Amino acid sequence: MVLILLSCCEDLYEENIDASIGKATITEMKFEELLAKDSKFKDLVEKVGGNLITKKNAFKKQNDFIITNDNVKKIKLNNIISYTMAIKRNNATDNLSFENLVIQEEINTNPRAYILKYIPNNIILSEGQLLNFEGKIQMNRLEKAPKFNNNKPQNRTTESECFVYVEQLWCSAPYQGSTQHHLPGASCQVSTLYIRTVKVLTPDACGSTGGGGTSGSTGSDGGFGDPYGTGGGGGYDNSDYPTEDTYTENYQQYITIPILSAENSFDIKNTVIFYNSLSFQQQQWAIDNPNSYNQIIQYQIDNKWSDESKEFSLQIITPLSGDSSLKIDIESSFKSPMNIDCSSIPYDTTKPENQKFNELFDALKTSAEFKKLFLDIFHDSKRFNVKFEIADRVYEDNDTSKPEANATTSEDPVTKNLTIKISKQILIAGTTKSQTNIENAKTILHECIHAYLFSKAANPAVGFTFVEALNNKYPTANEQHNFMYNKMIPTMQKVLGEIRDLVTTGPKRTILEEYTMHPTTNPMTSTSFNWLDFYKYISLSGLNETSCFKVDFPKDTDAQSLLNQYINAGKIELDR
Repeated sequence: MVLILLSCCEDLYEENIDASIGKATITEMKFEELLAKDSKFKDLVEKVGGNLITKKNAFKKQNDFIITNDNVKKIKLNNIISYTMAIKRNNATDNLSFENLVIQEEINTNPRAYILKYIPNNIILSEGQLLNFEGKIQMNRLEKAPKFNNNKPQNRTTESECFVYVEQLWCSAPYQGSTQHHLPGASCQVSTLYIRTVKVLTPDACGSTGGGGTSGSTGSDGGFGDPYGTGGGGGYDNSDYPTEDTYTENYQQYITIPILSAENSFDIKNTVIFYNSLSFQQQQWAIDNPNSYNQIIQYQIDNKWSDESKEFSLQIITPLSGDSSLKIDIESSFKSPMNIDCSSIPYDTTKPENQKFNELFDALKTSAEFKKLFLDIFHDSKRFNVKFEIADRVYEDNDTSKPEANATTSEDPVTKNLTIKISKQILIAGTTKSQTNIENAKTILHECIHAYLFSKAANPAVGFTFVEALNNKYPTANEQHNFMYNKMIPTMQKVLGEIRDLVTTGPKRTILEEYTMHPTTNPMTSTSFNWLDFYKYISLSGLNETSCFKVDFPKDTDAQSLLNQYINAGKIELDR
């Protein structure tokens, strides 16, 4: 699961600065080089992973991670030697937190191997180097390291007791002209180093083995009640920080410097920037809907944080943040011209109408033209929310006293929420209203256009070209078909052409292509079946009462006859 980076009103870990420091050195070196040159490192690594640990990816099978290509940071502080290295989980989808493996040895104590997981709400980077970190930290002991971590966990049961102290080295020397203190590199002088003691949550301090915190899984959170699987966190009173006179049982002097791997520093930095660019309302939506927000972040990661992906993500979030009643399918929304709620139509093998709708909508989502359905006409990519439903029967204006319809689109007068209701009768075989797959896809497309026009009418300030297209008059429900007839048929033809092979089969298409059509009857003329004409005619189906249709297709004329020939041929031959 992709983890959300959220700013909070208080720190998620606490720190105490100790200006006094003993003799300290920091060395940076690649894993294999350090393994060959540093016998202490080699000895500790072999104790962790066995004698076969000779390269950085050897932890993969035993511990489900590999060491990254970043330098290992070796810290020598008084009688402690500590090695910190960035790691990457196997098959991890979490690009937004980062983890370090720390192995250290202290005279007269057992060696320690543990993993620190950092979930930042703010970081500062310079040329890929991590200069500052603010956020949440969780520690877990390294699994499958029996020769390490032999200290028994303390008998603690409350969250406030589940912590240890970790010491971070920091540097006070200026960096690239900045006077801000920062995490040190190998070039920092000893005289500029100091210790920050941070209070870090760990289930190990309570005798727990932890769970999702260090694995990046969506499972257990180590008992801290964190729904994102990060191990929990929270602000604490810093009155009990250890001093020379008051060391607590939690204080075992873990020494490290956080390392952000080059591989995911770009994503983490951009995630923080994107979150901070959101309005308060949008940030609150992100907090309340972490799974949806994480999908939006992952979309930007997949698209390398392009300007287009950022703009599109904002278009997704903006209408969502104003409506908590909908359950938006982010994946479907990415591939659609609007934000989609299909929660009332789950995949269900016992309901053929659900299966049919989802198959057809999946086909529509493959169409590039469908995604930008209104862009060419309105030059406007403003998004809106639409909920799809299936009803046993659907009636015009949702009034059972009126004729039965294939589908309707309605707008709540108060919330302005849009609902597209599809009749079950057109989706299943054997009914008097049963339609072919491509006709049903056209019906869904037709209703999406209705939804867009309703949304436009509710937001008249959006899209000046729309006003021009309608001669400064927004469509009512009755006027929308006229607009659709005049402006949207070419777009509908493109969409249907792009999805044809997904909603029809080759043998059926072959039969249809053998049809001979007759544009005129007196004299009789003939022409081969033409797919583009077919898409046009089925797109016009449902617009029969418009003034333009009546002009172009008068009753009992060759024009009407040809339209009927195409529609009837499709009904007879194509798949249902």
